[in-house]
Amino acid sequence: MPSTINTLTEIEIAQAPVLTQAIVTGQAEKWFFLQGAHGELRARCALSCLLVPEIGDTVLVSASADQLSCYILAILLRPSTAHCTVKLPGEATVLSSSGTLVMQAESIAVQGKQSLDLEAPRFGLQALVGDVRIKLLQSWSEHMQSNVVSFKLIAKNMSTIVERQVTRARECFRWIEQTDETRAGRVRMVVKNRMQVQAKHASIKAEGLVKIDGQKIDLG
Repeated sequence: MPSTINTLTEIEIAQAPVLTQAIVTGQAEKWFFLQGAHGELRARCALSCLLVPEIGDTVLVSASADQLSCYILAILLRPSTAHCTVKLPGEATVLSSSGTLVMQAESIAVQGKQSLDLEAPRFGLQALVGDVRIKLLQSWSEHMQSNVVSFKLIAKNMSTIVERQVTRARECFRWIEQTDETRAGRVRMVVKNRMQVQAKHASIKAEGLVKIDGQKIDLG
C-alpha cells in the first residue's frame, strides 16, 4: 500500500485506500470536510475513532476514490486540548471540558462486583423519581437538613436515640393501637386554650403532693 500520494487524481487511480493527513475545515451532520496536501476530501469517522473531530484538527484519513469509503481513523493533533467529545456507538457521549467530565446517554448503569466508592468534597443528585433499595444502610452526618413536601415512613421496628429533640408542628395527630408509654425525669405540659383527657379508666398516682388549682373545678 503506498504511503504518500501527490495529487487527488492519484487517489482516484489507486486501487486500494491510502493513508494521508488532512485538516478538518468543516462539518455537515456526520460528514467532515478536510483539506490536505492532496486537495479537498470528505470523510466520515471510522467506528474505532471515538474522539469527535473538531475544526482545526489534524487527522489521519483512509482515502479512497469513492468518497463514501473515506474515513477518519484518528485525531493526530488538536490546537487546544482543553475540551473533547467522545462519542460511543449507541448515541452515548462523554464530554470533557476544563477538568469537568460529563456522561450523556439514554440510560447509564454502573455495576461493581465487590464495591463502588464515590468520593468528592461536594456531591449533588437530581432526579424526577428515585428508587433506592439497600439491605443494610449505615449513615454518618455531622449536619443534616431536609425540605420535604410530603413524607411517609413505614417501618416494622424503629429505635431513635437523640440527645435533644425539638419538634414544631401546626397540627399533630397520633394513632397508637396498643401502648403509648413515656418515661421522663420531668414532664411539663403548657396548653394555651383547652385541654381534654378522655379515657375509659384513668388514674393519677403520686408519692408526694397532688395539686389541682383552677378558677372553677367541677368533679362528677
